[in-house]
Amino acid sequence: MLFAAAVLLISGIALFLVPSGRIAQTTGWEFLRLTKTQWEEIHTVFGYAGAVFGPFHLVLNWRCQVGYLKCWVRWVQVRPEFLLALLPAVLEGIGVVFSWAPFEKLMELGESLKPSSGRPSARARGGRWSALASASGPGSLLRSTSWPGWRVAHE
Repeated sequence: MLFAAAVLLISGIALFLVPSGRIAQTTGWEFLRLTKTQWEEIHTVFGYAGAVFGPFHLVLNWRCQVGYLKCWVRWVQVRPEFLLALLPAVLEGIGVVFSWAPFEKLMELGESLKPSSGRPSARARGGRWSALASASGPGSLLRSTSWPGWRVAHE
């Protein structure tokens, strides 16, 4: 599981750096001698493997996991400092989901580091879900569904 997590970390970094759209294919973009498609396939397969084998890992090692957790809880003890350290992580997660200013700027920075095709990015066309909606086919549930607070581009 550790090695799968390391591969997901590296492939996630590669996919963050990859140019958007077909630019990666037309320019022959590579990172560590792998193409965008290869990085996507690696990331997908290791992500699914982690999702499938992670629960087995937890079940087969349950006694050890519980022992580690008991030891950790005795060692850490939930103090105000622990909660203070947890707060930024929770705010960061919420901020990314709702595109709060500093996190949106980070995503824009990532997009600006990539070569541009002259087309607006998925974020500029309608938010974080427009790329998913346009990739999921004509009968997509996302195209026909409207959720309060969520913006889905209908292209």
